[in-house]
Order: sequence, then C-alpha cells, then structure tokens
Amino acid sequence: MYFGLRFIMKWFLILEYVLPIHWLRRMFWCLMIMERVEKIIRKEIIMNNFNLNFEGYWRDCNKGGLPTYSGIYFVYRCRYNDQNDTVTLIDIIYIGQAENIHDRHINHEKEELFKNQLLPGEEICISCAPVESNLDVVENALIFAQKPILNEKGKDRFLYGEVHLSLNGACSGVKYTDFTIK
Repeated sequence: MYFGLRFIMKWFLILEYVLPIHWLRRMFWCLMIMERVEKIIRKEIIMNNFNLNFEGYWRDCNKGGLPTYSGIYFVYRCRYNDQNDTVTLIDIIYIGQAENIHDRHINHEKEELFKNQLLPGEEICISCAPVESNLDVVENALIFAQKPILNEKGKDRFLYGEVHLSLNGACSGVKYTDFTIK
C-alpha cells in the first residue's frame, strides 16, 4: 500500500477544503507510519535471518552418534588428545548440508577426499546445526563467507538475496560468527 508523496499531497490539497486541519494532520501521520511499517515488512521478507546453534564435535570414529535432523555441517581437521578426551580443531575443510546429517556421514562420497587433507596425527571431526528450511541459502552463505578448501561451488559468488547469519555453539575456527551477505 505504497503511495507516492505527490499523490498524498494532491489529496491533502483537495481534502483541506472539506476536513479540519487536525484531521488532515492525523491522516498524514497515519500514512507515514504505514509507510514505515511497510518498509520494515519488506526488509524482513527480503532479508532472511538465520541463527545457527552448532552442536559437536564428533570424531570420525564416533560419527554413528551424529543427529538425524536436517541441517548444516562443518568438517574439520583436528587432533585428538586421548589423555584429556578433547579435540583440538585445526581448520574447517568442508561445509555441507543434509536432510539427515547422520545418514549423510555414514557413507559420505567425499570421505576419502577429507582424509587426504589430514596430516599425520590428525583426524576428521564434525559439528552440525539444525536448519529446517533454506538449506541451499545457508550453505551457500557459509561457503561464501568461510571459503573452506574442499568446497568448489559457492566460494566466489553468493547466489541468493540478502541474508544475515549468526553462529553459536560448537563452531570454532570460523572466520565470521555474525555477518550479513548482500
């Protein structure tokens, strides 16, 4: 319901002969408020906001415990310290999406490619975040921002409209945790 300023002013000139001035002022302020609300609504529709809460970390030998939800996952190079039962993350080598993260990693077609990136003493580690819709948008935004070494598509171009991502939880090693891509 967008009216141009000329249109509104034309009607006010006509109505000033019929209505008292205080009514015209109220109508003008109502229209201005409606225009502001419309801009806010348009911005929310155009720009998608995603809050991702990453869970993890699962070592490759424990990938059977990965969740079955739809979402985004990070594949890391890491070192495992068996004395402390901790992992030290080195870097993100791949970002992907799956309708079922558990099933995706049981027989991932890039598993050998992941392992070829490892140095002696390193292993694969995975963290993931549930995402119910727009998996392609979220994945492309993360790849575009983080540029992992094994992702080929999406590093150079973001293919969607404006998005804002906020990353929390088990997402160490990411370059950006709160960012907007236009």
